[in-house]
Amino acid sequence: MPFLPRSRNRFEFRNVQFLAFCKAFKDNWDPYFSNAPDSYRFPELLDSLPIAVTLKYGQNAQCALTGVEADAAAANWAKEYNYSHIWRMCVGLATHYSAFRAREWEEISVFDIYDDHPAVYLSPDAPNRQPIDLHELPLIDEHGAEVPIFSEDGIRIPRRRAAGLTNTTRLSIMQNLAKVSSLFVTRDPDAHPTAVDDEFDDAFDDAPNVNDADYELNLENARARERRDVRDTKYTLYPHFFSKTIGQWQSTGVIHAMLPHIRNLSSSLTRPDAAGHAIVALGSQCYNTSAHAMRDRSRFHVVQQGMLTGAAGGSWSTTEKGKATGKTLWNKISWALPHEHVTAQLERDTGMYNSLRFENNLLIDFNHVRDDVRDGYRFYQEFILPYAQLCTRPQIVKALRETSVLFPYGVFPEIYSWAAYPVTSLLTATWTRYVNPFFGPVPHTRRQVHPNDHKPKPHYIEFLACLERLLNFGYTGNAQVLPTRLMREIWAGRGIVDQGFPFLWPGLTWNADRTYPLAISLQRWPVHPATERPLTASKCAQVITYGLPHYLAYETVFYMQSRLARLDRANAMRARRGEKPVWEDASPMGKKLRLLAQIALRSFKEDTVSLVAEQVSDEIQPILRAGDSEEYVDARRRSQALKSWARQEFPLDSTDEGATYILLSNIVCANSAHAARGLPKSSRGQWSRADFVNHLMTVATSTSRATIRPPVWNKGQFWPVLRAAVEEGRNVVRRDLSTPDLDHEPSDDEALAAIKEAFVFIANEERIGLVPDAVRLENGRMSTEPSIRAWTNMGPLPRHSQTVQATLLTSRQRDERQLAEVARAMAEENPGTVWTTVTTTIGSYHKFLEQSELPSSWSYSSALSESASTPDMVVANYSWAKEQFETNIGDWRCDLALHLAFLISKVIPYVSWPQQGEAFKMGMKEVNLANHQAGIAFVRTLQWEEKHNGGVHAESIYFTQAAIVFLCWMHSDSPLRRQLQTSKSIGTAWTNKHGNKCLSPVNLIRMGIAYPKSDGIIGRPTYGSGFAILDDLELHDWGKQVRHLLRKNPYSLVNMIFGAADHFFFFFFFIFFVCSATSPPRRRRGRGPLRLGA
Repeated sequence: MPFLPRSRNRFEFRNVQFLAFCKAFKDNWDPYFSNAPDSYRFPELLDSLPIAVTLKYGQNAQCALTGVEADAAAANWAKEYNYSHIWRMCVGLATHYSAFRAREWEEISVFDIYDDHPAVYLSPDAPNRQPIDLHELPLIDEHGAEVPIFSEDGIRIPRRRAAGLTNTTRLSIMQNLAKVSSLFVTRDPDAHPTAVDDEFDDAFDDAPNVNDADYELNLENARARERRDVRDTKYTLYPHFFSKTIGQWQSTGVIHAMLPHIRNLSSSLTRPDAAGHAIVALGSQCYNTSAHAMRDRSRFHVVQQGMLTGAAGGSWSTTEKGKATGKTLWNKISWALPHEHVTAQLERDTGMYNSLRFENNLLIDFNHVRDDVRDGYRFYQEFILPYAQLCTRPQIVKALRETSVLFPYGVFPEIYSWAAYPVTSLLTATWTRYVNPFFGPVPHTRRQVHPNDHKPKPHYIEFLACLERLLNFGYTGNAQVLPTRLMREIWAGRGIVDQGFPFLWPGLTWNADRTYPLAISLQRWPVHPATERPLTASKCAQVITYGLPHYLAYETVFYMQSRLARLDRANAMRARRGEKPVWEDASPMGKKLRLLAQIALRSFKEDTVSLVAEQVSDEIQPILRAGDSEEYVDARRRSQALKSWARQEFPLDSTDEGATYILLSNIVCANSAHAARGLPKSSRGQWSRADFVNHLMTVATSTSRATIRPPVWNKGQFWPVLRAAVEEGRNVVRRDLSTPDLDHEPSDDEALAAIKEAFVFIANEERIGLVPDAVRLENGRMSTEPSIRAWTNMGPLPRHSQTVQATLLTSRQRDERQLAEVARAMAEENPGTVWTTVTTTIGSYHKFLEQSELPSSWSYSSALSESASTPDMVVANYSWAKEQFETNIGDWRCDLALHLAFLISKVIPYVSWPQQGEAFKMGMKEVNLANHQAGIAFVRTLQWEEKHNGGVHAESIYFTQAAIVFLCWMHSDSPLRRQLQTSKSIGTAWTNKHGNKCLSPVNLIRMGIAYPKSDGIIGRPTYGSGFAILDDLELHDWGKQVRHLLRKNPYSLVNMIFGAADHFFFFFFFIFFVCSATSPPRRRRGRGPLRLGA
């Protein structure tokens, strides 16, 4: 098929798009043409080059002159322009209409009219009209309106002129938006009969009709032939000064009254053999000329530039360039605020800004234009001048007059300032009180001023941005400047839709301070219901002025401050719904720090998911696109696993029976055989979550992405979020721990320690246990980005459930089983990861003997249950023990206390003993109490009975309390033991807290910590006379024995402590829980002692 340019699609570009198109041709034409398929090659292109020229001439220049000036203008066009080589040209022509209040009229002499127009008519159109005699035609009709007359060209001839016109009699013109539809929407003559009520009606009797073909002169209609109502032209309304019905309009075509005249003008220019129109309408608009007075430049309206928001955002900049930009904007604003600048511009000469400007954009296709019209002179004479006369046609003037609104002198353009006064008042108050003071020097105070303290609050910046956008809307009527969701939430959007004028929501309050009464509650600032991120209006202004990274850092801090402000309110709402508040064990400061850590670490998880998805997709997408390769099945499997993994709540979990580990292995590994071997390990080795958090704190101090190291991705969003979270955390600690009199202010080390503690807690809560890490490159160096080819494990992977016999497993199931064994082995090799006593059996406890971290089942706050009435003695002992376990867990006393607490927590609620002790007392008399082990062995003969109260059923709490009690009794430096050095009584506070839980002398002896000294051990024994604690040497030996038996023979240890009857139970429990997927046997809940049948 030959190449025919006119048969191909036509492309329309804006100027910026066309320049980019030209650049692409220059840079890419040669390689494109060389590599194009043969079917793309046309002979006409082999020796040709693409060439395009753009021309812009005479913007806002007067072109349709008359008399001698018209001849001079035509001569200039003849010199400057020749359209012989032009394909198509877009031209925009504007006509100005003015209005005056006529105080008196002066009749124009009939002879003067005949001198300029030899023949005059009553109709503007040629068919069926005859010349008239002006001497016999009355000047006005019975209504006092001038009887119109027209020239031979159809132009109306004035018969009288207004006298005494001044600027005070000039009227300003705008459009009535409620009537604009009449300009574009086709009317049914039967449903909407034409009214005859003004001086122009007679002229329409002989007016040319609009036929169906004329509607296609609007290019938008010509393209939409398949649309049902192709006659109706699309238009957009822009209400000004919050009026809802007065303003300007834009359309995708010309008004219907112009169509027959455009048709006539196009016909006069079109070649007889042309296949299309010489002129096609592209669009039109109608507005008041005051719009040009409100602009510093032709492109931007003064109130559209967001100068206040841009300047306010500069205070949040961290770069010298950004700070300088913000300072420049502030200097400009300090002379006059934007609305003050606009008002001053409009007041300079109000007489210049009241005409109605009617613009039409036309496309001239020179392929259809007569050859003799392509020189500049003929084009000016046959297109420019006729078009100017066309806009004075009575049909067009009548249509525009019917949709116009007139304003007297002194009302327009002042009405903009009047209508915007509530908005500008709030704008000025917000800027003056909450933004402008932060551009001054940092105040000198005793307390060090934190950087965030000398910045305007984000919610005031956003409120400022909302007000600027409302002001923008008030001056331009462009609803696109209003952020829909935010404006709806602060009620402004609803007010504009209903009344045209914005309302504001109750989040805007008034203070008692009448100087600056305005205040905004951060708690009530609107947030997105799904993401809880605060809604913003400043993004566009900040991104244009400072760039996207600046805005993201600012928005992150705003998000954190918003979440912190709503934390207590969110907990209160949860309580009202009957839900448990989050982090109720933490202090108010601790809750804030945990919230910041949660925001940061969830961002880390999102980055990790994106990283894995990106790297895996790079590997599998070429295979999936090929479709027929051998690796397609594995690539499809990896793709499906990736989608499933990305939807998980805890995608980095290492504690969910190995499920996440297996899923990740299927994603990362190229095939099932490799997946069965598990995730590839990093060279870092085992890592605790505390180590991970320490690394994050180092990353948080980095000033450049180039210094960021794995597992943090330097291309993700986590790094700026982390920096903001740590910085805001320091701010929280500084505010919460500083004393009112400034005698104490926390150091950076104290703040960092509190932040680390929160991050470790949230890392556990978010189950971050598997992270991609650095991989060793071919040059021997470690990569600067995380890789899916190196994974670091920070948590234990429990034993995978074995639900079927190995012989019955499929090949895939065997792979998964092998993978689970790899996951379990990784957990057992890791001494620093999180573990739990609740799901660990006595038989498998030996795998966690070397753990350097407290188990996740450690529940200190619940075990203490601190309140205002908690005795100081109890709080002191618990606090001391907590510090020992957290800082000195490797000490043999802490080690022994944890092991014994684990064992006794496994028998709850069977922790009591028989209360009738006569037989026991008689037996004690026969025991040599000087032999400590003999006394302990005899006490262990007491049966383990069930304790019926609420304190012995929560295993994690009981484990924590038992460990603390055991350590306080064993350690000679504990507050409890120091008290017993001066008094033999431990006090009622300690007894009341632990007596009901049976953490008393009998169980101290049973667990091998104490020994009996009399037969009154069952009653209320006294320390020193009834029982005593073994010395350190004996306890140390007991600790070695416990560790040895837990590792080699837990059966013997259970038998030794709990006796033969319960030994059978624990053996049974051990066998079922470890070797079967079924639940362990239920224990009898009777009141008697535990007895097992044969």
